[in-house]
Amino acid sequence: MPLNSPDCHLLIVSDLHLSEGRDEHTHRISRNEDFFFDEEFARFLDYHVKFDPDRKWHLIINGDFCDFLQVISTEFDPEFLRYLGVRDEKEARQLLQIGKQSTRFGFDAGPGETVFKLWKILDGHWMFALALIRFLEDGNLVSIGRGNHDPEFQYEVVRQHFRKMLVWFRANKTDAQPSPVAIGKFERSFAEQIQFLDWFYYEPGLIWAEHGGQYDEVNSFPHWLAPYLPHSDHIEMPWGSFFVRYLFNSIEDEEPWADNMKPQSRFIEWFITRRPVLAMRFLFGNGRYMLKKIAKAWRPEPPSNPRKAQHEQRRAELAKEWGLAEGMLAEFDASQAESVLRKPRGTWRLIKVLTRGWRISLPLLAYVMITVLVGGALIVGQMIAPAMPWGIRRLLGDAAHVPVIAQTKSLLLISRYFTFIYLLCALGYFVWQLFPHPSAPSYLRPKAAYVRAKLGVLYVTMGHTHESDLSTLAGDGEYFNTGTWTTVISGEEELFSKESELVFLQVLRGPQVTCRLMRWYDGAHEPRLVKLFTDDLKQSF
Repeated sequence: MPLNSPDCHLLIVSDLHLSEGRDEHTHRISRNEDFFFDEEFARFLDYHVKFDPDRKWHLIINGDFCDFLQVISTEFDPEFLRYLGVRDEKEARQLLQIGKQSTRFGFDAGPGETVFKLWKILDGHWMFALALIRFLEDGNLVSIGRGNHDPEFQYEVVRQHFRKMLVWFRANKTDAQPSPVAIGKFERSFAEQIQFLDWFYYEPGLIWAEHGGQYDEVNSFPHWLAPYLPHSDHIEMPWGSFFVRYLFNSIEDEEPWADNMKPQSRFIEWFITRRPVLAMRFLFGNGRYMLKKIAKAWRPEPPSNPRKAQHEQRRAELAKEWGLAEGMLAEFDASQAESVLRKPRGTWRLIKVLTRGWRISLPLLAYVMITVLVGGALIVGQMIAPAMPWGIRRLLGDAAHVPVIAQTKSLLLISRYFTFIYLLCALGYFVWQLFPHPSAPSYLRPKAAYVRAKLGVLYVTMGHTHESDLSTLAGDGEYFNTGTWTTVISGEEELFSKESELVFLQVLRGPQVTCRLMRWYDGAHEPRLVKLFTDDLKQSF
């Protein structure tokens, strides 16, 4: 049965994005790391444990807890071998069933590979792990939801190893060494205190929590409750995951904050306009590998895809477990966004053509770049020709009659005309950017209103967007977005004007239930209300 104890206060966080963290021996942090708040998170938990000694807490990590996409190491360190109880890497690979594969961008998204990545994450964030252990030892509960960066928590073997690793850390990374009897007690209690959420957390009449990535067509999975490739046990990655694994991981040596810019489209625009040389170097380098992978992912769903039936079966089981009508849960399922890899619409159709034909698209792009350079040189030359000395003009005129140059003269003129077209397009884009573009309310708000109307819960909370949000829903309901525990950048390394980091939702039970969107202020050792500003566009639900 689900852990939804009405006796516990609730702490809800999302989008922690723990990756490889800090090496315990070198004390160096992985350049792919986004979570730098292990000690702050420990103090955050300790504060709440002491806040109300008479009532326990239920911590809900509402998706994107671990960023498996950004673990690129493939080395089996001795401590991990000791944890597995094997002698060498060969035995470890056999035990985890990790076969031969390209490790250019880290291991693939299979069950054994994810166990390895999970160890890297927890070992690199041992202070976070120990804080979670203390929280559990105090008798509190933990629920871990899945997001688009950690769908691998769907694997039962990964869930088992998560609990097992916490027990191992308790026995090997703390000053007090527990006895075998105590270790057995930890194993039993952690099995009861930790649950994994396949989709949502729900308390009738009170709250609905889900990550929200399934409402984003770029990051949605075709069959979220069975998110595997049609005929494999490996995860079927959405479009956005390809960018994280192959783009962000490749360029973070030079731009470590690349994936902190949200949304991804904003970073791509910044990347192309501000770092064009690096962008071209990536596109004609590792980018070819990414395009090859994406081209392969534009696949129609097989007529007899077993994942669809597994998804529907698990959906029916969830409805029964949480006391929901199966038809209602099917409606929620149908309201989610279609993956652009399955049903591209609008611009995505063009992107599909370009990525599937990447072997033609890249040479075409190279041609555009060459025509801009050549055509631009011709235009500049024509503009400054009157100011040139007579001798240089005659020399250039004689050069124009050289056979090789004369034969390419038409091509050069075409390049000049094309360059004019490119410049006009660029000018039009620049002028369009000068006009104000008011930001619309989060696309998750109407989804929250829909859930509120169907279930009658007071509160709906999601994450995914990395932007904290709060809005009222019909009938005194409220929607919250818990932002992230990473640093959010809006462009040019400037922070958003509103607070989106270290944000959480606090639900306190008592004579009356209170629900507040808070931010952890570590310097003050206390939480405070998040500062949110009025939207440019007013909209109520």
